[in-house]
Amino acid sequence: MSEEVSYKLHIQGGMLRSVKTETTVKRVDTFKPDNEWFDATFIELLLLIDETPRTVQQLIKHSPNLRLKTHTQINSVLKMLKERELAMSEKVNNKHTTWRRTHCFSKHAGGFY
Repeated sequence: MSEEVSYKLHIQGGMLRSVKTETTVKRVDTFKPDNEWFDATFIELLLLIDETPRTVQQLIKHSPNLRLKTHTQINSVLKMLKERELAMSEKVNNKHTTWRRTHCFSKHAGGFY
């Protein structure tokens, strides 16, 4: 006997909030991450954050995919990274905030970094 499985995604603000799984046997499993997931299109943003402090505009300047995202979507991902202590922010003035990663990798003698 095979089961038919259906998935219902709850997306809020472009971010995956929960996945509800239903089968024909009427077994229902709900998996809800507590703000632990974000859209995979922000992986490029993770790669652009380094030890140099940069504003959001400087981070997304050369990325056409990230420029399609709204400012609030990018800020929500950066705030989530700050809550997990993967990124830190510094207020430059009333209008600008710079972001950089918290962990710096050591410089090697061979020149890899």
